[in-house]
Amino acid sequence: MMNLIAMVCGVLFSFGLLISGMVDPEKVIGFLNIAGSWDPSLAFVMLGAIVVNTIPMRLAMRRKDSVLLHCPMELPKASQITLRLVLGSMIFGIGWGLSGICPGPALVNLGTAQPDRLVFFMFMLAGMGAYEIWNRYMSNQRTRTPQPERVLDLLPLGQEGQRPLRAQLVGQGPDHQITVLIDTPLQVGDRCWVMQPGQSLQQARGYIVKHFRPGIREGDAAHAILVAYLGLDMPPVGQIVALRDREIQTRLTQKEHA
Repeated sequence: MMNLIAMVCGVLFSFGLLISGMVDPEKVIGFLNIAGSWDPSLAFVMLGAIVVNTIPMRLAMRRKDSVLLHCPMELPKASQITLRLVLGSMIFGIGWGLSGICPGPALVNLGTAQPDRLVFFMFMLAGMGAYEIWNRYMSNQRTRTPQPERVLDLLPLGQEGQRPLRAQLVGQGPDHQITVLIDTPLQVGDRCWVMQPGQSLQQARGYIVKHFRPGIREGDAAHAILVAYLGLDMPPVGQIVALRDREIQTRLTQKEHA
């Protein structure tokens, strides 16, 4: 469902770029050239986008879960103006002003197969790759160890003899629901034993994967993060064993009395 919605949103966005003329470098440069023959039409495009987006965003900010996907709403939380943000904005503005193309229209322009658009896209990928290498290097220089209380071990059901998967707890919701960041792909419906480091399997609680998706980069993390939403599915292993033993004892007692 998420992939289908993402595809529909992408197609709708690309049509918006085409209709508004934001894929035309000359039109973009005309808008940015305030000192010359300025073309203000793209200002109305941006204003219209803001007006259309205002009401849905206000409604989304009031909700905890998505209406269609039934997963937690994850809205941007960053509010600080950092040096990286300022420098990145300046570099983006310079590149946009020189070429008249930004990443969204660059993808749409691939369909035109024009040589200059293809060259721009290739060099854009090269720049993104260079930044990724630099970011990984800088992140490895200052790797931060997650707080112990925020680290969890996940053990897939039926693989109790295997090494548990390490995850980072990033949120807790009602009815014991948890949100974790994990590097290993999971499947919706997978059942896992969840425990804190140092806990035994007898103390683990059973969870089921309700939703799973690729996540955004958290801070300076040097690797792609996957987000899993888990809901409480089973009581602790020790409690299950105790209930099973109690049931067996009850049956034996009934047989003795019979």
